[in-house]
Amino acid sequence: MRVVFIKIFVLSMFVTGGVFAQNINKKARPKIGLALSGGGAKGISHIGALMVLEKAGISVDYIVGTSMGSVVGALYAIGYSPDSIAYIARNENWDELLANNPGLRQIAIEEKSDFNRYIIELPIEGRRFRFPRGLIDGQELSVELSRLTFPVYDKKKFTDFPIPFKCVATDITNGEAVVLDSGNIADAIRASMAIPSFFTPVKYQNRLLVDGGIVRNFPVEHVKEMGADIIIGVNLSKGFLQEKELDNIIDILNQSMFLSDGEDTKRQREWCDFLIEPDLTGFHAGSFNAADSLIKRGYDAAMESFEDLQKLAKKLDKEFGQKESIQIPKIDSVLLTNFEVEDISKANRDLIIDRLNLTRNHWYKPDVFPEAMKKVYGTRYFRKVGYELFKYEDGTRIRLKGNENPPTFFNVALNYNSFSKAAIILNLTSRNLLGKNTRFSSTLNIADMLRFKSEYFKYLGSAKNRGLGVSFWFDNYDFPLYETFVRLAMYRQKYTALDIKYQIASLTVNSTGAGLRRELIVLTPNIYGSGENYDGSVVQDRVYIDFNLNTLNRHYYAHSGSKVNMNLSYFFNSNSNLKLISRDSLNGGFISKNMTSELTDSLITNRYLQFKLLSNKYIHINKKATLVLGFYGGLTFNPFSPKENANTIFNNFMVGGLIPNFRNQIPFIGLSDFQIRTNNFIGAQFCYQYEISKNLFVIPKFNLGYHNNNFVRYFTSNDVLKPSNQLFGYGITGGFNSILGPLDFTIMRNTQVQSFVFYVNLGYNF
Repeated sequence: MRVVFIKIFVLSMFVTGGVFAQNINKKARPKIGLALSGGGAKGISHIGALMVLEKAGISVDYIVGTSMGSVVGALYAIGYSPDSIAYIARNENWDELLANNPGLRQIAIEEKSDFNRYIIELPIEGRRFRFPRGLIDGQELSVELSRLTFPVYDKKKFTDFPIPFKCVATDITNGEAVVLDSGNIADAIRASMAIPSFFTPVKYQNRLLVDGGIVRNFPVEHVKEMGADIIIGVNLSKGFLQEKELDNIIDILNQSMFLSDGEDTKRQREWCDFLIEPDLTGFHAGSFNAADSLIKRGYDAAMESFEDLQKLAKKLDKEFGQKESIQIPKIDSVLLTNFEVEDISKANRDLIIDRLNLTRNHWYKPDVFPEAMKKVYGTRYFRKVGYELFKYEDGTRIRLKGNENPPTFFNVALNYNSFSKAAIILNLTSRNLLGKNTRFSSTLNIADMLRFKSEYFKYLGSAKNRGLGVSFWFDNYDFPLYETFVRLAMYRQKYTALDIKYQIASLTVNSTGAGLRRELIVLTPNIYGSGENYDGSVVQDRVYIDFNLNTLNRHYYAHSGSKVNMNLSYFFNSNSNLKLISRDSLNGGFISKNMTSELTDSLITNRYLQFKLLSNKYIHINKKATLVLGFYGGLTFNPFSPKENANTIFNNFMVGGLIPNFRNQIPFIGLSDFQIRTNNFIGAQFCYQYEISKNLFVIPKFNLGYHNNNFVRYFTSNDVLKPSNQLFGYGITGGFNSILGPLDFTIMRNTQVQSFVFYVNLGYNF
């Protein structure tokens, strides 16, 4: 029995030894590593190099990227094809992606009017101004990276990607190169490309990280450390730019940040078996809108090594067999089971979860999560907000991470237009100051026309899509009084209003509200006309419903979207105190007399309805051209005595001007501000907006309108055909979207007055 056992043991050792010897003699397939350098927008040329690698049949085993190289490298490692990455690069809105603020469409409807209208926004924290760590927080960029990397959301080790991947960042606290190989891939990429002073640093795994290009712009040694036997490197840096090439702030900032990288890149180049260095003359780190040209430069450079790369691929495939092609993981939807909140104060935890409008134990497609983040960011409670998904046995959890805005901001804007002249606009906005999920804002317009408004808003409801607002307004301004287009007098109006309103919103698109407002209006003639002049005041109450819609991509020179402001008010309980002042033709001077109640009633109807509509539709024709269609209207009528006209000298619609600066103003091309004073008006506008070059516009404008003080006879054929009640205006605007806001120069006229009117506006109005 012992002999049999010994024979079996010897035989098994012989067989095992033979197999072991065979494995020693058989060579392992050499691993191919790919190193992609940083270079800002020039990193788009990496895509062209990838196209050539695939054309040659090269199968990459490891990828390491820095900065923009980490973006392209990560997408390729996840499984995106070079053509797919090229499509992304060509179709991204890079201007919005790299802007400090997202587009207007993402902002909550109650926040849109103040969003991005100030040239200075200073955060206040602890009674001190707090300056940001960088110009761009990268909210849009982070959300887009999360969307693109969703297929590997469940892989927290980057080496588990279809192609193992790593990226390089720099620890700004000690200057060390940090190789990132685990965690949230979107945040890792964002850290790798965080150019100091341009992008804010990224807090990642307890380290404060910035662009890896500062210390290792060409990460060849790290792909070698992963186990690469053959290294293909794509290097976009060919030394320092000369003086004539440093013609923009981005290149100067890049070169100053990466001064120490030169020697390291020389050393990294020596480890490359294949070195691809595209000729990127004429491009700079901000050339994101030149994707096609950059891809071609990368393609052309890689084609110089095409034959050698193809020979390598054929040799490896012949000796070791072809490798399976890489496919991007397909995940149609995930089951959301729970929420986690990280680094967010108690005051905003409910807000961020409620605003997501997501429910537990519900299946969601990938694009839902980026859109939910935009809804949260739209509240403006957060400087940056992001998410990370974690897969568990029972489903997927979402972890919400946010950098909250300081509670208070001090904002400054400048404005000038032909009517209201120069003004400085100061604003103070505080959140959560007067309760949880609240915003308090006060704005002062310092000019000849003093204006002030203060608003308090409280978010309500399970989705924080409802709210209660209280506001106070004060206007003190001069306006002209015209008759048949001739200025007769000047009045000073003091308008004071206290308003309370309840609204329901569809978050970023529209809101419907109902409110109650008490108003005090005081009219005083500054320059008396030859006829009768009114001097006095009225206290009136109104209840109203309104509807606001805003889907514009930006406040001025929008390319697409709609904007609608509609209000229906019922005025009641009007108490007036008026004097009638007229010239004394016999003795000179003026005669003042109190008005009888009968005369007052003939000028001011106690109860009446008023409807106002301002709407614009922007129709995108092509990259340069946009058609703008506008419809404006204002109607005043007495529902209790339909055959009688509703009269009011305090609430007439003031037609004219290009910007609705004041209550009851309706813009009309060809008319100066307030040139038509009427109870009823309807009008339409047609504009063709053409962008000559970036942010420079020419806009021909046409509009027509009809006005009548008597609503009862407003739609009768005889009145409609009266030339005196018809308006036609036209003009042309040259516009520039400057850092101070829109700058418009307009020349215009109307058919009633045979003279041109010039209108200038700079910046956003109050």
